[in-house]
Amino acid sequence: MKRDMELVRKILLAVEKWPPDGGDSNFPELGSPPDEVSYNATQAVKDGLLEGEYFEAGGLVCMVRGLTPAGHDFLDNARNQYVWDEVMENIQKHGLGPVKQ
Repeated sequence: MKRDMELVRKILLAVEKWPPDGGDSNFPELGSPPDEVSYNATQAVKDGLLEGEYFEAGGLVCMVRGLTPAGHDFLDNARNQYVWDEVMENIQKHGLGPVKQ
């Protein structure tokens, strides 16, 4: 499975809206397949954007607890759609990683 930076962004934006006591780590509001959400949430945990843990339980499961300081910084930069579009264009143009749009 490829990392989907647009989905990572949506996951972080959803976590930012959670109340202090947390939210649903399955992110049903995103409308994406659960395996894709779990994979991309796990990548965000590994990248230090989200606090959480992941494990195999008949498939990849990621339990998200919240945003890290790096996650907040990421969102500060990714919130502006123009800036986000420029970043995504540069990632694809320079082949800096697998990106699914």
